[in-house]
Amino acid sequence: MKVQNIKNVGVGIIHEAGRAAKKVKNDIKGAFGDVYAKTNLRKSLPEAMLLTGVFSLLSFLPNRKSDGKQGKVEKKSGNYAAFIYALVSFKKFFNFEGNTLKSLFTKLKNTELGDIPKTLKTNKANGIMYLISILGVKIATDIGTKGIDAIISERFNTKKLGD
Repeated sequence: MKVQNIKNVGVGIIHEAGRAAKKVKNDIKGAFGDVYAKTNLRKSLPEAMLLTGVFSLLSFLPNRKSDGKQGKVEKKSGNYAAFIYALVSFKKFFNFEGNTLKSLFTKLKNTELGDIPKTLKTNKANGIMYLISILGVKIATDIGTKGIDAIISERFNTKKLGD
């Protein structure tokens, strides 16, 4: 009898996880279909590409190329690019172009919790697209950094560990 109860609990957890995953999938799919969110993403793409390129160039910093490992700054370049992109693109995604962060916090401090989406002129799809774009900048920067590092290692015939 107890085995059956354990099985029922496990099956229930699996079904709930499946429902949650389906909802997340539908929310993300809806975010890519939202015109407002796509427009905001297009407005922030130049900054995304610029930050990805600049922080990928951190591979040129002198480090332990002879052992084939990246330095601390190179490993964290994706995090730095994503953080700076999040700050820079916030105004474009949440309708605060031309305003300062101080004025933003002043407005948000004086509004009620339910009125914050109206103040920011946003919706769920816009927030999802903002988070996806931050993650995209991080991933693109990490890939660019590793790619440039591999080109440098190959071009200058640096030795790998154990050679």
